[in-house]
Amino acid sequence: MMRTRRAFEQRDPMFLRAQLLWIILVTAVVTAGATAYSFSRPAEYTANADVLVLPRLFTVSSAPQQPDMSTERTVATSGAVLSGAADSLGVPPEALAQGRSVTVPPNTHVLRFGYTSRSPAEAQQSAQALAAAYVNYQAAIEAPAQRGTPAMSAEIITGAALPTSPSDPNHLTDVGIALLVGLVLGVGTAFVRDRLDDRLRSVTDVEQRAGVPVIGELPAVRYGSDDPHARLVTLNAPDSDAARAYRDMRATTVHALRAGSARARPPSGRILLVTSPAQAGQAVVAANLAVSLAQSGLSVTLVAADPAGLQPGAMFGLPDENPGLADVIREGATLVAALQTGPVDGLTVITGGSIGGPDDLLLSDGAVGEVLGTVSAGADLVIVVAPAVLAGPVTGVLAEFANLALLVVDAGRTTRRDLAAASARLQPLRPRLIGCVLDNVGRPREAPAVAEPTATSARGAGGPARTTEESGVAAVRREGIR
Repeated sequence: MMRTRRAFEQRDPMFLRAQLLWIILVTAVVTAGATAYSFSRPAEYTANADVLVLPRLFTVSSAPQQPDMSTERTVATSGAVLSGAADSLGVPPEALAQGRSVTVPPNTHVLRFGYTSRSPAEAQQSAQALAAAYVNYQAAIEAPAQRGTPAMSAEIITGAALPTSPSDPNHLTDVGIALLVGLVLGVGTAFVRDRLDDRLRSVTDVEQRAGVPVIGELPAVRYGSDDPHARLVTLNAPDSDAARAYRDMRATTVHALRAGSARARPPSGRILLVTSPAQAGQAVVAANLAVSLAQSGLSVTLVAADPAGLQPGAMFGLPDENPGLADVIREGATLVAALQTGPVDGLTVITGGSIGGPDDLLLSDGAVGEVLGTVSAGADLVIVVAPAVLAGPVTGVLAEFANLALLVVDAGRTTRRDLAAASARLQPLRPRLIGCVLDNVGRPREAPAVAEPTATSARGAGGPARTTEESGVAAVRREGIR
């Protein structure tokens, strides 16, 4: 059981790994799209020319005044400078304005004239023309020297060179940004998926939403065939983890019987209802638990009352022609004819018979109670396989005749919402709900080899077979249930 508990408790890391795959997928898609877009763009080249703006001297004796580079940048981007450069190149000013840029490197008196074009030569010529136009503009506005006071001037200190590699697109930068954006989108969407995911995460999660402890954890098994008998691990593989889990559940069930025997009113003190929030294999759990309890010496009667689920009679290999529960309550068949001997001493089974649907049980709830009361009078425990709680009102009808209930939760399929809804619907049963059983926990493993369901092999070699009544008496004396 500890191994299956660890497997279910590790569901959160497994879930995070699943989300990690989603994050990788989103990041890869975004990066691939951005990369494709980056390589689909035409290459552009940028050339730069640097102009040094010289300080102005107002008087020969005064200190030079440093230029205001914000003002000079405004002049450099003015229409007058743009027109001068366009005239020198023989192009319209509007066309030249599209690729130009003027920047001021930090802590300098330098204007950097840049031009971007798909042609390297055009980029070089345009950047050089813009820089020369600015210098010419400064020279043109210089007033004749008065009293030896020179005007402010500028000069080109670095001419525009012919670019040899594209400045855009920068594939490395594009891919890096795409990786970052993809990662953010992946984490964000993974968080949304996590919030919207309604699966149960851990044993603590189950216990908090059900309001009762988890008393058993059954590992997920991959069955190689559709043979219902393969599900009886308590017979086929008594040393398996699942069989050990059923023995632990058996101890909890016996303890619950002892605790409730002092205040129980027959027949309710000896009837255990096995159900689930939605269809979650309660028939398999009930059948294996019944076998395990019978193996311990208790007399157990298993009653099939779920027409939609797997039938216990099929798991035990019982003949179909015998009457079942529906035949007793609707057709007048006798209990003696409906009770069939199971593969273990002390175990009897009442199959579902010809139950056509839930209405058969709803319309004859009084007869159902009478049958269960009669059966419980001759057994230490009656286990009733009930339909799913959320499937309809049948489980509520059956619950009126039981004082113990067991909720089977599928670790892979049962949702938090279903578990909470089933728990709320079972509120009247809350004092009698002994716990939850987690089914399909962890990674599926191969099913054990199936043994043929024969009476002698199932009963073992521990002496002659006992009758159901003798087993029940022995259990009463040993366990002190009644």
